[in-house]
Amino acid sequence: MSSKSEQEKLIEFEERAKSLKIHFTNLHKLCQDHIILPLGFLDPFLEGIKLYEALRNDVMSFFSDDPTVGSIPSAKSLEAKITYTVDPSPLIGRLLTILSYIDQMLGFLKGKKSVMLEGEKRSFPVDEEELSLLPQSTQQLIMEAVSEFEYRHSYACCCICGLAFESLVKEGCKKYGLEYAGLANGIKALKEAGKIKEDLFKTLLDLEKYYRDKISAHVTSEIATDEKARLFLSVLLSLGRALFPPPSDKANQ
Repeated sequence: MSSKSEQEKLIEFEERAKSLKIHFTNLHKLCQDHIILPLGFLDPFLEGIKLYEALRNDVMSFFSDDPTVGSIPSAKSLEAKITYTVDPSPLIGRLLTILSYIDQMLGFLKGKKSVMLEGEKRSFPVDEEELSLLPQSTQQLIMEAVSEFEYRHSYACCCICGLAFESLVKEGCKKYGLEYAGLANGIKALKEAGKIKEDLFKTLLDLEKYYRDKISAHVTSEIATDEKARLFLSVLLSLGRALFPPPSDKANQ
């Protein structure tokens, strides 16, 4: 097997694992936010377990010559004897367990790729001075997204870009005394306040829809392309410059 084929498989496996982690993390948050679970809440949990088991089987088959691959736990026991109940407590424990299993899988995959991909990194230029003008939490998210992009993890890059997107719009609304009532409404409020130009506004709404429908809502078969990840990062930095401009730009406004 060529090293390129193994690299492509590693990237695919990590993308799938990170997608599952986001899925189960969102379910865990919902459990914590609800005293009574809505009917049908088990369906996305059980679907996620099936996807995890399919991924585990693929990883174990691909790395069958590595005895340590067997340390990745099976999640079949987590779907056994589980029935719907309005009390979220029993499900919370299982969600924390599957999240720990996914972390173990990601650790295994990280060990496999650490040396292999070091020479295959791609770059994405970031102006450190402009980045330093953004809120600290947003800075961290953008740098994490850039890191994922450099290692060709396009789906993970888009996921983190989405979080940075929300953070940036929320902080922008706060800075200019505007109400933040969700990402799309926040973008519109900033546009109406004259903080976002028309061309950027349209691109932001397109990205908000993509993030909402294809990335953040649930586990999907959507494959985030390198082009989409690069676009997300570029637009995010443009939004940062618009909302938190350098002092020289402020003087010219």
